[in-house]
Amino acid sequence: MADDDPRVLVVVGLAHPELTGPAIRKRVARMRLHEMADPVAAMYAGMAAEKAGDVTTGVRFLASAIDGLREQVRLVPLTQALGHYAWAATHAGEWPAAAAAAQEAAGLARDTRQPQYGLTAELIGALVTALRGNEADLESVLAEPERALLAMKGGPLLATAHLARGAAALGDGRHDDAFQHLWPVFDESDSAFHRFMRWQALLDLVESAAGSGQTSRLTEVIEDLEAISRHSEPPILDLNLACVRPLLAADDQAEPLFAAALAQDLAGYPFLRARTLFSLGRWLRRQRRSAESRSPLRESVTLFDALGAAAWSGRARQELRATGER
Repeated sequence: MADDDPRVLVVVGLAHPELTGPAIRKRVARMRLHEMADPVAAMYAGMAAEKAGDVTTGVRFLASAIDGLREQVRLVPLTQALGHYAWAATHAGEWPAAAAAAQEAAGLARDTRQPQYGLTAELIGALVTALRGNEADLESVLAEPERALLAMKGGPLLATAHLARGAAALGDGRHDDAFQHLWPVFDESDSAFHRFMRWQALLDLVESAAGSGQTSRLTEVIEDLEAISRHSEPPILDLNLACVRPLLAADDQAEPLFAAALAQDLAGYPFLRARTLFSLGRWLRRQRRSAESRSPLRESVTLFDALGAAAWSGRARQELRATGER
């Protein structure tokens, strides 16, 4: 098989995306989606792109694969494509589509006897629910898939449950709780450690640490992820790193780092942009620059509202009112 065969790309991408990511992204960039006759090939290309850190390209290929597989009534790979799409779309800020795909994948997984895909899809659906902040009892949503994965000894697969709990706590402003939920995903000694989910979850971890006075625990994690970024340049990790740097900086160094983060191409990652604007607005207000803080806070509200991030919208509006705006 050629080294640009999507089947090869997804295998090497799943095995070690840090080493293979640059080559995978280059090869997927050469592919013409409209020329792909086999939707399974499009699925593999989308999976490979997402594993290499290019979430937005992953969404595009996986969405096309889903359409083709649905038309051909190929339910086994359709289940898989829906699950991978749900994960990628979650991190691209396409939450309604992600939630719908996760729900469909969970149902199809039962019909096609792919329990691992079904349980993972349920956890991704819970993560989307947590990000939206519209589920009063997240634990009831997580309980069954988490119990089943524990019975299967699926430790790393449980990372998504930790991310969901962390996202819910962070949206509510419960930074210490969020850190406790998220830290196992970054702790190599924990069964929930997930080397590659750290890329998407970094902003959550750093924001929770900054809000709970625990940034001193992050030194080794940041050094490791910065090294991966220098070597492999996964877009989702690079953007997360840009967004966390101002949160870790001293006040006299933060402003240019906020500007650098917001200068990144975040069009495909609206939640990252919204949260960085929110953090900038809060930082400006703490510097007694309330008038300047209103513009980023207003933009963050607009983005949070468009995403359907109810808890974050509420916090941003509260912060905006604290500047004197009514």
